[in-house]
Amino acid sequence: SLAAASASLVAAQPGLIDIAADLGGLQEQAARAADDADDTRMQMESRLNEVIGIDPYEAAARLSGLQGALESALTVQSMTRSLSFVRFIQ
Repeated sequence: SLAAASASLVAAQPGLIDIAADLGGLQEQAARAADDADDTRMQMESRLNEVIGIDPYEAAARLSGLQGALESALTVQSMTRSLSFVRFIQ
């Protein structure tokens, strides 16, 4: 009967509202997760471009400077190891 069907629809309405609210919350979470993923992707692409975008000549110059500093540090270390207190007071 029409009255029974109407009563069933009215009784089901709160459940449908709860389902719609849950769905809306899940859609919001999915949208936030997608935004976070986009942000992470853009940060990673930016960092990758920084690494890829280094000029080879600039990188070689930096490496050469670091190599010279390392050689100097190793030379000083070698010289200090060869010193002794006896040689120092002579």
